[in-house]
Amino acid sequence: MNQGIIDIIKGKRNIRDKLSVANMRIKQLLAKLDHQIHILNDREKILFDKLVSVIEIGDKIRANIIASEIAQIREIKKHLLAFHVVLENLSLRIENILFIGDIAKDFPQIMA
Repeated sequence: MNQGIIDIIKGKRNIRDKLSVANMRIKQLLAKLDHQIHILNDREKILFDKLVSVIEIGDKIRANIIASEIAQIREIKKHLLAFHVVLENLSLRIENILFIGDIAKDFPQIMA
């Protein structure tokens, strides 16, 4: 993996290889984001259940603390989901560029 990045920096790879490596890295980042979003969803569910039990007990101070933590988690999730959408769009554009490049490369052979 590191050798591929070194080759790109030194200019030993063509643009198609650079785009392929970039797309692979984006997909890895998307997988990490999915994992983090899943962790936050689990944490939010746990805190929400805890919030319900604290409200039933009548402890308003703890309820406010837990509710603010849930709000923070939801805010973080909102930003992560927005970043996820941006990365998915970028990956899709790279895949389209690679596809169009393949067509352009094969087009002269088709016309011959």
